Amino acid sequence: MSDRVTEHLLLSAMSQQQCLARLEQRSDAFDRDDLATAWRTARETMSRLEEREAGCADDPGILPMPPEMAAQVDAVVSTPAIDQAFGRVPVMFGLIELDATMTSRSVLIDERLEAMKGAWPVLPEDAALAAACLPHTAEPPLASRVSFDGRCLSIRDDHEVLQQLDIRFESGPTAQSPDAPGSVHTALHLRVGTPPPLVHAVRFGGRLMLVDGHHRARVLRALGVTFLPCIVSVCSDVDDVLAAAPAVSDLDLDALFDSPRPPMLRDFGRSTLVHTYRARRPGRLLQWRIEPAVQWLP
Repeated sequence: MSDRVTEHLLLSAMSQQQCLARLEQRSDAFDRDDLATAWRTARETMSRLEEREAGCADDPGILPMPPEMAAQVDAVVSTPAIDQAFGRVPVMFGLIELDATMTSRSVLIDERLEAMKGAWPVLPEDAALAAACLPHTAEPPLASRVSFDGRCLSIRDDHEVLQQLDIRFESGPTAQSPDAPGSVHTALHLRVGTPPPLVHAVRFGGRLMLVDGHHRARVLRALGVTFLPCIVSVCSDVDDVLAAAPAVSDLDLDALFDSPRPPMLRDFGRSTLVHTYRARRPGRLLQWRIEPAVQWLP
């Protein structure tokens, strides 16, 4: 596996400084002048779109699931991991209108797009489309590098798929004793793994923002899909959005949901808004730290 990938950066979703910082972090070499020219061209394109398409993200359509997809939805609903991942905010299942859906991602990876194009050479039938967008199982992750120094658990996630699935503690007689001297009074259990990769969006303020499934949505839209099966978190405020989709916490949500013409998923198909470059393969370092402390009570 190569340590380099091709990335498609949505220039309209970032400021020029953010684009520059992204390439400085991810790319070995790039031309600053070329990037500045590409960003200015994207900005001019967005200015025209803001005039012509103001309100394009307002009141997107969500159609009911057709009967051919009902069995897949039932399988998803019966999966315990789904309730753990989506139990914080009310959810609904429906077909979301792709061309009226905002994007929460500014980068797509060509390697993932090409793999999906190979998997779907033609438009899938309804049942296969539902299975692709609403799977109830997850592929096991490739081997990750795990280390624990006694206080900090670290996991290197080279494929950006691992998530904290659950954390709980047991106390008293239910605590499991490790094979070590002493008596365990409390045990902490951390579950890290890969939940089913559902196409997921949040609905807030009369708008839809895609949270997960951007690569599938991009490829399937190119095949002619206009409405995509999706699990939708129905949010009443920004706190709900953050609870339903913690990964978007670094976005300016007020600007996204209030802008007359926010960055849209379909913008990845407009060449003047996208900058393509070679980058180091992405990865994450997940860490959980335990800091012991003792306080004497009065």
